[in-house]
Amino acid sequence: MKRITFFYFPILLLFAVLCIKCTPKSPVVTFANPSGVVGDTIEVKVETDLILEKIDHSILFGTVPATVVSTIQNTLKVIVPKEAITSKIGLTIGSETFTSAEDFVILHIYVAGNVNRIPTYWKDGQASAVSDGPAAGVGLDMAVRNGKIYLCGYKALTNSTSIAKYWVNGQPTDLTDGTTEARASGIWIDSNDVYIAGIEIAKKGNDEVTQAKYWKNGTPVLLAVKEGEAYAQSIYVTNGDVYVSGYATIGNSIYPLYWKNGQETVFKDIVGGVAFPTSIAAAGADVYLMADERRPMETNQPFDYFNLVYWKNKQKITVPLTSSDAEAKSIQSQSHLLVSGQDVYFTANQYDKDLKILSASYWKNDQETKIGNAKGDIVSAIALSDNDVYVAGYDDSSVMYWKNGVATTILKDAKYPNANQIVLAP
Repeated sequence: MKRITFFYFPILLLFAVLCIKCTPKSPVVTFANPSGVVGDTIEVKVETDLILEKIDHSILFGTVPATVVSTIQNTLKVIVPKEAITSKIGLTIGSETFTSAEDFVILHIYVAGNVNRIPTYWKDGQASAVSDGPAAGVGLDMAVRNGKIYLCGYKALTNSTSIAKYWVNGQPTDLTDGTTEARASGIWIDSNDVYIAGIEIAKKGNDEVTQAKYWKNGTPVLLAVKEGEAYAQSIYVTNGDVYVSGYATIGNSIYPLYWKNGQETVFKDIVGGVAFPTSIAAAGADVYLMADERRPMETNQPFDYFNLVYWKNKQKITVPLTSSDAEAKSIQSQSHLLVSGQDVYFTANQYDKDLKILSASYWKNDQETKIGNAKGDIVSAIALSDNDVYVAGYDDSSVMYWKNGVATTILKDAKYPNANQIVLAP
Protein backbone atom coordinates (compact mmCIF):
# COMPACT_ATOMS: atom_id res chain seq x y z
CA MET A 1 0.00 0.00 0.00
CA LYS A 2 1.31 3.44 -0.95
CA ARG A 3 1.87 6.09 1.67
CA ILE A 4 0.83 9.66 0.94
CA THR A 5 3.22 12.28 2.31
CA PHE A 6 1.82 15.73 3.24
CA PHE A 7 4.24 18.63 3.24
CA TYR A 8 2.52 20.68 5.96
CA PHE A 9 5.36 23.07 6.79
CA PRO A 10 5.98 24.54 3.30
CA ILE A 11 2.24 25.04 2.84
CA LEU A 12 1.88 26.82 6.17
CA LEU A 13 4.88 29.02 5.41
CA LEU A 14 3.46 30.00 2.02
CA PHE A 15 0.09 30.80 3.63
CA ALA A 16 1.78 33.01 6.25
CA VAL A 17 3.70 34.95 3.60
CA LEU A 18 0.56 35.53 1.59
CA CYS A 19 -1.27 36.78 4.69
CA ILE A 20 1.52 39.25 5.50
CA LYS A 21 1.36 40.64 1.97
CA CYS A 22 -2.39 41.09 2.11
CA THR A 23 -2.37 42.86 5.52
CA PRO A 24 -2.58 46.68 5.04
CA LYS A 25 0.30 48.72 6.41
CA SER A 26 -0.63 50.77 9.48
CA PRO A 27 -1.23 54.39 8.43
CA VAL A 28 1.59 56.84 9.18
CA VAL A 29 0.39 60.37 9.97
CA THR A 30 2.67 63.35 9.19
CA PHE A 31 2.31 67.11 8.66
CA ALA A 32 4.59 69.57 6.90
CA ASN A 33 4.22 72.55 9.22
CA PRO A 34 5.15 71.85 12.84
CA SER A 35 2.93 74.60 14.27
CA GLY A 36 -0.11 76.75 13.56
CA VAL A 37 -2.85 78.97 14.94
CA VAL A 38 -6.41 77.95 15.75
CA GLY A 39 -8.46 78.36 12.59
CA ASP A 40 -5.53 77.66 10.25
CA THR A 41 -6.04 75.15 7.45
CA ILE A 42 -3.12 72.69 7.43
CA GLU A 43 -2.16 69.66 5.36
CA VAL A 44 -2.03 66.23 7.00
CA LYS A 45 -0.44 63.47 4.93
CA VAL A 46 -1.18 59.79 5.53
CA GLU A 47 1.08 57.02 4.25
CA THR A 48 -1.15 53.98 3.85
CA ASP A 49 -2.25 51.30 1.40
CA LEU A 50 -5.84 52.31 2.11
CA ILE A 51 -7.70 54.78 -0.09
CA LEU A 52 -9.05 57.25 2.45
CA GLU A 53 -11.48 58.83 -0.01
CA LYS A 54 -13.40 55.53 -0.07
CA ILE A 55 -13.66 54.90 3.67
CA ASP A 56 -14.95 56.83 6.69
CA HIS A 57 -12.19 58.63 8.59
CA SER A 58 -11.72 61.58 10.92
CA ILE A 59 -8.91 63.69 12.38
CA LEU A 60 -8.22 64.48 16.03
CA PHE A 61 -5.91 67.05 17.63
CA GLY A 62 -5.27 65.12 20.79
CA THR A 63 -8.87 64.29 21.68
CA VAL A 64 -10.44 67.25 19.89
CA PRO A 65 -12.19 66.50 16.57
CA ALA A 66 -11.23 68.64 13.60
CA THR A 67 -13.06 69.58 10.43
CA VAL A 68 -11.67 67.85 7.34
CA VAL A 69 -12.10 70.20 4.39
CA SER A 70 -10.94 67.74 1.73
CA THR A 71 -9.21 64.39 1.23
CA ILE A 72 -7.31 63.95 -2.04
CA GLN A 73 -4.83 61.09 -2.60
CA ASN A 74 -4.46 60.60 1.15
CA THR A 75 -3.62 64.27 1.71
CA LEU A 76 -6.13 65.93 4.03
CA LYS A 77 -6.80 69.63 4.44
CA VAL A 78 -7.82 70.14 8.06
CA ILE A 79 -8.90 73.17 10.11
CA VAL A 80 -7.15 73.50 13.47
CA PRO A 81 -10.06 73.36 15.99
CA LYS A 82 -10.75 76.05 18.56
CA GLU A 83 -10.18 73.82 21.60
CA ALA A 84 -6.93 72.31 20.27
CA ILE A 85 -3.82 72.24 22.44
CA THR A 86 -0.31 71.17 21.55
CA SER A 87 -0.66 67.42 20.94
CA LYS A 88 -0.32 64.65 18.41
CA ILE A 89 -2.60 64.52 15.37
CA GLY A 90 -4.62 61.32 15.09
CA LEU A 91 -6.34 59.60 12.16
CA THR A 92 -9.36 57.54 13.20
CA ILE A 93 -10.60 54.71 10.98
CA GLY A 94 -13.36 52.64 12.50
CA SER A 95 -12.37 51.88 16.08
CA GLU A 96 -8.64 52.47 15.58
CA THR A 97 -6.70 55.75 15.86
CA PHE A 98 -3.22 56.20 14.38
CA THR A 99 -1.26 59.13 15.78
CA SER A 100 1.64 61.23 14.48
CA ALA A 101 5.10 60.72 15.94
CA GLU A 102 5.49 64.44 16.66
CA ASP A 103 3.28 66.98 18.42
CA PHE A 104 1.59 69.70 16.43
CA VAL A 105 2.33 72.95 18.29
CA ILE A 106 -0.53 75.40 18.80
CA LEU A 107 0.59 79.02 18.52
CA HIS A 108 -1.16 81.80 20.40
CA ILE A 109 -1.53 85.36 19.15
CA TYR A 110 0.03 87.87 21.56
CA VAL A 111 -0.35 91.63 21.08
CA ALA A 112 1.31 94.21 23.32
CA GLY A 113 0.35 97.83 23.75
CA ASN A 114 -1.18 100.32 26.12
CA VAL A 115 -4.67 101.30 27.22
CA ASN A 116 -5.19 104.61 28.99
CA ARG A 117 -1.42 104.71 29.68
CA ILE A 118 -1.37 101.26 31.26
CA PRO A 119 0.82 98.56 29.67
CA THR A 120 -1.44 95.78 28.40
CA TYR A 121 -1.07 92.56 26.48
CA TRP A 122 -3.62 90.33 24.81
CA LYS A 123 -3.39 86.56 24.44
CA ASP A 124 -5.83 85.32 21.81
CA GLY A 125 -7.89 88.44 22.41
CA GLN A 126 -7.96 88.22 26.22
CA ALA A 127 -6.53 91.35 27.84
CA SER A 128 -4.18 91.50 30.83
CA ALA A 129 -3.24 94.90 32.25
CA VAL A 130 0.16 95.37 33.86
CA SER A 131 0.31 97.93 36.64
CA ASP A 132 2.41 98.23 39.79
CA GLY A 133 1.35 101.54 41.24
CA PRO A 134 -0.61 104.72 40.59
CA ALA A 135 1.94 106.35 38.26
CA ALA A 136 1.45 105.94 34.54
CA GLY A 137 3.44 103.32 32.68
CA VAL A 138 4.16 102.62 29.04
CA GLY A 139 4.86 99.25 27.43
CA LEU A 140 7.01 99.44 24.29
CA ASP A 141 7.99 95.89 23.32
CA MET A 142 7.18 92.25 24.08
CA ALA A 143 8.71 88.77 23.86
CA VAL A 144 7.28 85.35 24.71
CA ARG A 145 9.37 82.35 25.71
CA ASN A 146 8.43 79.06 27.37
CA GLY A 147 4.98 80.33 28.30
CA LYS A 148 6.32 83.48 29.95
CA ILE A 149 5.25 86.89 28.66
CA TYR A 150 7.85 89.66 28.83
CA LEU A 151 7.03 93.36 28.40
CA CYS A 152 9.45 96.22 28.62
CA GLY A 153 8.88 99.94 28.91
CA TYR A 154 9.00 102.58 31.58
CA LYS A 155 7.05 103.95 34.48
CA ALA A 156 6.65 107.72 34.84
CA LEU A 157 7.21 109.06 38.35
CA THR A 158 5.75 112.13 40.00
CA ASN A 159 9.17 113.87 40.09
CA SER A 160 9.23 114.08 36.26
CA THR A 161 11.64 111.17 35.95
CA SER A 162 10.95 107.61 34.88
CA ILE A 163 12.14 104.09 35.63
CA ALA A 164 13.18 101.70 32.87
CA LYS A 165 11.67 98.34 33.67
CA TYR A 166 10.26 95.08 32.40
CA TRP A 167 7.50 92.73 33.47
CA VAL A 168 7.37 88.93 33.40
CA ASN A 169 3.81 87.62 33.52
CA GLY A 170 2.89 90.94 35.09
CA GLN A 171 5.61 90.95 37.77
CA PRO A 172 7.79 94.09 37.56
CA THR A 173 11.57 94.38 37.65
CA ASP A 174 13.20 97.83 37.80
CA LEU A 175 16.30 98.40 35.67
CA THR A 176 17.03 101.91 37.00
CA ASP A 177 16.43 103.70 40.30
CA GLY A 178 14.33 106.65 39.12
CA THR A 179 16.82 109.39 39.95
CA THR A 180 17.01 110.34 36.26
CA GLU A 181 14.87 109.67 33.22
CA ALA A 182 15.23 106.19 31.69
CA ARG A 183 13.32 104.04 29.22
CA ALA A 184 13.41 100.44 28.04
CA SER A 185 12.29 100.19 24.42
CA GLY A 186 13.31 96.76 23.08
CA ILE A 187 13.45 93.25 24.53
CA TRP A 188 14.83 89.91 23.37
CA ILE A 189 14.99 86.54 25.13
CA ASP A 190 17.89 84.25 24.25
CA SER A 191 17.87 80.91 26.05
CA ASN A 192 17.34 81.99 29.69
CA ASP A 193 18.89 85.43 29.25
CA VAL A 194 16.83 88.62 29.11
CA TYR A 195 18.25 91.42 26.92
CA ILE A 196 16.68 94.89 27.01
CA ALA A 197 17.69 97.99 25.04
CA GLY A 198 17.03 101.53 26.15
CA ILE A 199 18.39 104.82 27.39
CA GLU A 200 19.25 106.49 30.67
CA ILE A 201 20.08 110.13 31.38
CA ALA A 202 23.44 110.44 33.12
CA LYS A 203 24.78 113.39 35.07
CA LYS A 204 27.99 114.89 33.68
CA GLY A 205 28.91 117.78 35.92
CA ASN A 206 26.05 120.22 35.65
CA ASP A 207 24.94 118.73 32.36
CA GLU A 208 22.81 115.74 31.49
CA VAL A 209 23.85 113.28 28.80
CA THR A 210 21.71 110.59 27.18
CA GLN A 211 23.38 107.20 27.30
CA ALA A 212 22.47 104.26 25.08
CA LYS A 213 22.70 100.89 26.76
CA TYR A 214 21.33 97.43 27.05
CA TRP A 215 20.77 95.31 30.10
CA LYS A 216 21.55 91.61 30.21
CA ASN A 217 19.64 90.03 33.08
CA GLY A 218 19.54 93.43 34.75
CA THR A 219 23.24 94.28 34.33
CA PRO A 220 23.77 97.42 32.20
CA VAL A 221 26.15 97.51 29.23
CA LEU A 222 27.02 100.99 27.94
CA LEU A 223 26.88 101.49 24.16
CA ALA A 224 29.39 104.14 23.16
CA VAL A 225 29.61 106.28 20.02
CA LYS A 226 32.61 108.11 18.61
CA GLU A 227 30.71 111.38 18.36
CA GLY A 228 27.42 112.84 19.50
CA GLU A 229 24.78 111.53 21.89
CA ALA A 230 23.47 108.00 21.42
CA TYR A 231 20.00 106.49 21.78
CA ALA A 232 19.24 102.74 21.74
CA GLN A 233 15.87 101.46 20.56
CA SER A 234 15.55 97.79 19.58
CA ILE A 235 17.60 94.67 20.19
CA TYR A 236 18.15 91.34 18.43
CA VAL A 237 20.29 88.43 19.63
CA THR A 238 21.40 85.50 17.47
CA ASN A 239 24.25 83.00 17.69
CA GLY A 240 25.67 84.81 20.70
CA ASP A 241 25.86 88.17 18.89
CA VAL A 242 23.98 91.16 20.32
CA TYR A 243 22.64 93.70 17.80
CA VAL A 244 21.16 96.98 19.03
CA SER A 245 19.66 99.65 16.78
CA GLY A 246 19.66 103.29 17.63
CA TYR A 247 20.78 106.69 16.48
CA ALA A 248 23.31 109.39 17.22
CA THR A 249 22.60 113.11 17.34
CA ILE A 250 25.53 115.03 15.87
CA GLY A 251 24.90 118.74 15.61
CA ASN A 252 21.57 119.19 13.83
CA SER A 253 21.71 115.75 12.23
CA ILE A 254 20.35 112.41 13.44
CA TYR A 255 22.11 109.37 12.01
CA PRO A 256 20.83 105.79 12.31
CA LEU A 257 23.27 103.21 13.57
CA TYR A 258 23.56 99.80 15.13
CA TRP A 259 25.96 98.15 17.50
CA LYS A 260 27.12 94.57 17.10
CA ASN A 261 28.59 93.40 20.37
CA GLY A 262 29.28 97.03 21.24
CA GLN A 263 30.92 98.03 17.94
CA GLU A 264 29.03 100.79 16.17
CA THR A 265 28.16 101.10 12.47
CA VAL A 266 26.79 104.53 11.52
CA PHE A 267 24.85 105.33 8.33
CA LYS A 268 25.32 108.88 7.08
CA ASP A 269 23.95 108.33 3.56
CA ILE A 270 20.62 109.93 4.40
CA VAL A 271 18.56 112.69 2.83
CA GLY A 272 17.95 115.81 4.86
CA GLY A 273 20.28 114.81 7.69
CA VAL A 274 17.64 113.10 9.83
CA ALA A 275 16.61 109.43 9.98
CA PHE A 276 15.05 107.52 12.86
CA PRO A 277 15.73 103.77 12.99
CA THR A 278 12.77 101.65 14.02
CA SER A 279 13.91 98.02 14.11
CA ILE A 280 16.79 95.65 13.41
CA ALA A 281 17.11 92.02 12.35
CA ALA A 282 19.92 89.67 11.40
CA ALA A 283 19.82 86.61 9.16
CA GLY A 284 23.02 84.65 8.69
CA ALA A 285 25.74 87.15 7.89
CA ASP A 286 23.26 89.86 6.84
CA VAL A 287 22.14 92.74 9.07
CA TYR A 288 18.97 94.73 8.30
CA LEU A 289 18.22 98.15 9.76
CA MET A 290 14.89 99.92 9.15
CA ALA A 291 14.47 103.69 9.38
CA ASP A 292 12.15 106.59 8.67
CA GLU A 293 14.18 109.13 6.70
CA ARG A 294 13.02 112.71 6.91
CA ARG A 295 13.41 114.72 3.75
CA PRO A 296 12.94 118.48 3.38
CA MET A 297 10.35 119.41 0.75
CA GLU A 298 9.51 123.06 1.40
CA THR A 299 11.53 125.92 2.79
CA ASN A 300 9.01 126.78 5.49
CA GLN A 301 8.33 123.12 6.37
CA PRO A 302 11.76 121.51 6.25
CA PHE A 303 10.94 118.08 7.71
CA ASP A 304 7.35 117.26 6.80
CA TYR A 305 7.99 114.19 4.68
CA PHE A 306 9.61 110.83 5.15
CA ASN A 307 11.17 108.16 3.00
CA LEU A 308 10.85 104.57 4.15
CA VAL A 309 14.32 103.02 3.91
CA TYR A 310 16.30 100.07 5.16
CA TRP A 311 19.86 98.95 4.90
CA LYS A 312 20.93 95.41 4.13
CA ASN A 313 24.44 95.46 5.48
CA LYS A 314 25.64 98.77 4.02
CA GLN A 315 23.37 98.85 0.98
CA LYS A 316 20.59 101.40 1.33
CA ILE A 317 17.20 100.46 -0.13
CA THR A 318 14.43 103.06 -0.51
CA VAL A 319 10.99 101.48 -0.48
CA PRO A 320 8.76 102.62 -3.36
CA LEU A 321 5.48 104.17 -2.26
CA THR A 322 2.16 103.71 -4.01
CA SER A 323 1.62 107.35 -4.91
CA SER A 324 3.06 108.59 -8.19
CA ASP A 325 3.32 111.98 -6.52
CA ALA A 326 5.96 111.24 -3.93
CA GLU A 327 5.54 114.64 -2.32
CA ALA A 328 1.94 113.80 -1.37
CA LYS A 329 3.05 111.04 0.93
CA SER A 330 4.71 110.91 4.30
CA ILE A 331 5.62 107.96 6.46
CA GLN A 332 4.57 107.80 10.08
CA SER A 333 7.33 106.49 12.33
CA GLN A 334 5.68 103.17 13.13
CA SER A 335 7.56 100.95 10.69
CA HIS A 336 8.60 97.47 11.79
CA LEU A 337 10.95 94.97 10.14
CA LEU A 338 10.98 91.17 9.97
CA VAL A 339 13.29 88.91 7.97
CA SER A 340 12.32 85.34 7.02
CA GLY A 341 14.79 83.47 4.83
CA GLN A 342 15.48 85.71 1.85
CA ASP A 343 12.29 87.72 2.30
CA VAL A 344 12.00 91.06 4.07
CA TYR A 345 8.63 92.03 5.61
CA PHE A 346 7.82 95.40 7.12
CA THR A 347 4.93 97.68 8.02
CA ALA A 348 4.43 101.41 7.59
CA ASN A 349 1.72 104.04 7.47
CA GLN A 350 1.35 106.54 4.65
CA TYR A 351 -0.43 109.83 5.03
CA ASP A 352 -1.65 111.80 2.05
CA LYS A 353 -1.52 115.42 3.15
CA ASP A 354 -3.72 116.57 0.29
CA LEU A 355 -6.48 113.99 0.81
CA LYS A 356 -5.90 113.84 4.58
CA ILE A 357 -6.12 110.04 4.53
CA LEU A 358 -3.93 107.71 6.57
CA SER A 359 -3.40 104.32 4.96
CA ALA A 360 -1.80 101.26 6.56
CA SER A 361 0.30 98.76 4.61
CA TYR A 362 2.76 95.95 4.88
CA TRP A 363 5.39 94.94 2.37
CA LYS A 364 6.98 91.67 1.38
CA ASN A 365 10.18 92.81 -0.28
CA ASP A 366 8.95 95.52 -2.67
CA GLN A 367 5.32 94.32 -2.89
CA GLU A 368 2.92 96.45 -0.89
CA THR A 369 -0.37 95.17 0.56
CA LYS A 370 -2.81 97.75 1.88
CA ILE A 371 -4.85 96.87 4.95
CA GLY A 372 -7.13 98.74 7.32
CA ASN A 373 -9.90 101.19 6.51
CA ALA A 374 -7.74 104.09 5.25
CA LYS A 375 -9.36 106.36 7.85
CA GLY A 376 -6.93 106.28 10.70
CA ASP A 377 -5.74 102.71 11.25
CA ILE A 378 -2.06 102.61 12.24
CA VAL A 379 0.02 99.45 11.81
CA SER A 380 2.99 98.93 14.06
CA ALA A 381 4.29 95.34 14.03
CA ILE A 382 4.34 92.19 11.89
CA ALA A 383 4.68 88.43 12.47
CA LEU A 384 4.53 85.27 10.35
CA SER A 385 3.09 81.79 10.68
CA ASP A 386 3.97 79.68 7.66
CA ASN A 387 2.49 81.67 4.76
CA ASP A 388 0.16 83.75 6.92
CA VAL A 389 1.00 87.39 7.68
CA TYR A 390 -0.16 88.93 10.97
CA VAL A 391 -0.05 92.70 11.53
CA ALA A 392 -0.88 94.57 14.73
CA GLY A 393 -2.39 98.03 14.78
CA TYR A 394 -4.81 100.47 16.34
CA ASP A 395 -6.89 103.60 15.83
CA ASP A 396 -8.05 106.31 18.20
CA SER A 397 -10.27 103.95 20.24
CA SER A 398 -9.47 100.36 19.23
CA VAL A 399 -6.72 97.74 19.03
CA MET A 400 -6.76 95.10 16.32
CA TYR A 401 -4.69 92.71 14.30
CA TRP A 402 -4.99 91.55 10.71
CA LYS A 403 -4.40 88.03 9.41
CA ASN A 404 -3.74 88.20 5.68
CA GLY A 405 -5.58 91.50 5.58
CA VAL A 406 -8.67 90.40 7.54
CA ALA A 407 -9.12 92.40 10.76
CA THR A 408 -9.89 91.07 14.24
CA THR A 409 -10.68 93.78 16.81
CA ILE A 410 -9.53 92.90 20.34
CA LEU A 411 -10.37 96.21 22.04
CA LYS A 412 -13.12 98.77 21.42
CA ASP A 413 -14.15 102.16 22.82
CA ALA A 414 -10.92 102.67 24.78
CA LYS A 415 -8.96 105.73 25.86
CA TYR A 416 -5.48 106.23 24.41
CA PRO A 417 -5.04 102.73 22.99
CA ASN A 418 -2.08 101.54 20.94
CA ALA A 419 -0.37 98.35 19.87
CA ASN A 420 3.36 98.08 19.36
CA GLN A 421 4.19 94.38 19.00
CA ILE A 422 2.66 91.11 17.83
CA VAL A 423 4.16 87.69 18.57
CA LEU A 424 3.08 84.16 17.63
CA ALA A 425 4.28 81.68 20.21
CA PRO A 426 3.16 78.52 22.07
